[in-house]
Amino acid sequence: MVLEPKKRFPREHRLKKRWQYLDVQNNGVKVVSRFFIGLVKSSVASDEKRIHARLGITATGRYANAVLRNRTKRLVREAFRQGIINIPDGLDLVVIPKKHAKFESSAAIFQDLAVLGNRVRGIVEKKRC
Repeated sequence: MVLEPKKRFPREHRLKKRWQYLDVQNNGVKVVSRFFIGLVKSSVASDEKRIHARLGITATGRYANAVLRNRTKRLVREAFRQGIINIPDGLDLVVIPKKHAKFESSAAIFQDLAVLGNRVRGIVEKKRC
């Protein structure tokens, strides 16, 4: 049996602080898909050189109970890690699930996150964020 190295969601790919979330939410561009709202903002400042895209997920208690919130967040992180949400480096993305996403299948959520990633890339190509 061959053991694979752990495939993790590394710290440099996450938004970790509240001010980082607020910066994206206040200054970012809104992108909408069927099950998710995405807020995207360029994270590279002139004095800062970051090479990774970063992800933040916001699911409040009004969205669902803890089990469904954590399931949704786990699926979003996995989609980001696998490259389903394929966004360019140097961007911060905050994903907010819509209410009706909590009962959807994993395949439907992954497909919708791919659509969200395509829309984010479209906005970046137009240089709106």
